Amino acid sequence: MSAEIQAVVFDMGDTLVEFPPFEELVPAGFEYAYAQVASMPALDGIERREFVSGLMEEETQAWKRLGKSQSNECLGAAITRALDNLGISGEADLTRTIEDAFYEHVWSTPTPVADASSTLRELQRLGIHLALISNTLWQSRTHERHLERDGLLHYFEHRAFSSSKPWAKPHPSIFLETLTLLGVGPEQAIFVGDRPPDDIKGALDVGMFAVLKHSKHSDLAGPKPHAEISNLSEIVNLVLDPSGLK
Repeated sequence: MSAEIQAVVFDMGDTLVEFPPFEELVPAGFEYAYAQVASMPALDGIERREFVSGLMEEETQAWKRLGKSQSNECLGAAITRALDNLGISGEADLTRTIEDAFYEHVWSTPTPVADASSTLRELQRLGIHLALISNTLWQSRTHERHLERDGLLHYFEHRAFSSSKPWAKPHPSIFLETLTLLGVGPEQAIFVGDRPPDDIKGALDVGMFAVLKHSKHSDLAGPKPHAEISNLSEIVNLVLDPSGLK
């Protein structure tokens, strides 16, 4: 199978950008947030452990729902639900303060993979349209700040973060919307991601070429991709010679 590739769409986490283990990062972020808000009257009588476990539970459930229905799952909504469960309702300012403190704590944690910038630069030089689709609970503007800080933001003509969309991968709509905005058909586009049940399935379902980048998630159950890579830079060869997409 071969085609002229005109666009490459990337997953973000563990494909373009690496994060510390979320099972450590997220509770540490909520611990930090608690330290910032514990003295507020609304938190009177609520202990740190109760606060952190309550937020962790809602954050975990939000991730489980992501991509399984047409709904918007984001960190702010998970925090609001957790506060409701703790008996704190109608505190929009508190939700924003907790969310902002969480982002402040995790701000420095994402780092680009070693060959991210050089790969994107070469694809751009070749005239390839570039876009990004990420399943995330974090605000779009937070991720875009990370990408801008690391010199990656300007490469992408379109960026879709599920936290600001009614769909998440593998839902076809988040892929099809991106392709429409790029002005290319699915048969002209490669999707690169590390999670078979989200990235590979979603791309295949809409007729894109699917490339699996090896990571700690790449052995999850899911459909077979057209190709597999270990380093991001390998995608350039697949663009130049699409006969490797089998």
